[in-house]
Amino acid sequence: MKKHILSLDYGVFPSMTEDVSKKLQEFFDKNNNDCDIIIAPGKYYLESFMHLKGFRNVNIYAYGVKFITKFNPTDPYSSSGAFRFENSEDCSIRGI
Repeated sequence: MKKHILSLDYGVFPSMTEDVSKKLQEFFDKNNNDCDIIIAPGKYYLESFMHLKGFRNVNIYAYGVKFITKFNPTDPYSSSGAFRFENSEDCSIRGI
């Protein structure tokens, strides 16, 4: 049976004044297999993308969530999105 995991239970709270990249990355690193991840609604400021490596059978639900990413106009890859999956299978992100 899949686990249901809430971001708030891991201390990941919406914030537009504080970069939450590190906390969110640590949260994803701990929860990357056979689970449904629920991210609390709100706006999250990310200075770096989330590297989701080796995820298996994970659904991320982010209804009411807006990720604000740092953008550097001189770097063509800086606006390529907040999430990058690598070596992952059967995963989805919904609600963003």
